[in-house]
Amino acid sequence: LPTGNWLSLCGFSWHGGHGYNDRNPGLGFEHDLPTGYFGAFGIYRNPYFHDSVYVFSGRRYQVWGPLYYGGLVGFVTGYPGLNSGNAVPITEPFASLILQHFKIDATVLPPVFEPGVWALAMNIDLRLP
Repeated sequence: LPTGNWLSLCGFSWHGGHGYNDRNPGLGFEHDLPTGYFGAFGIYRNPYFHDSVYVFSGRRYQVWGPLYYGGLVGFVTGYPGLNSGNAVPITEPFASLILQHFKIDATVLPPVFEPGVWALAMNIDLRLP
């Protein structure tokens, strides 16, 4: 499994044209262990046009070649409808494409905040030396 440190540029989300912020710039850091476990933290502009801080840990499994899947657990802030924007627990599945110098993580989020509004989110990470 890939190891090392990554600079996360955060990224994009898609909510099916329901008026959400689909551009989610941010900055984060991820550290991957040889066991497949990783930890990450950062900040990004969320779909509700608020700043969110996140911290999580997860596990990644290789599917084939550069393709991986996994899950994460942690905390995120900045969602006004949840705990008044304060920290709330988060868990989500994800898929990754990991190449030598960058990786792309993508996830599908079920309609947690509003009925019928699913989200597809993606971020791009650059490997740090």
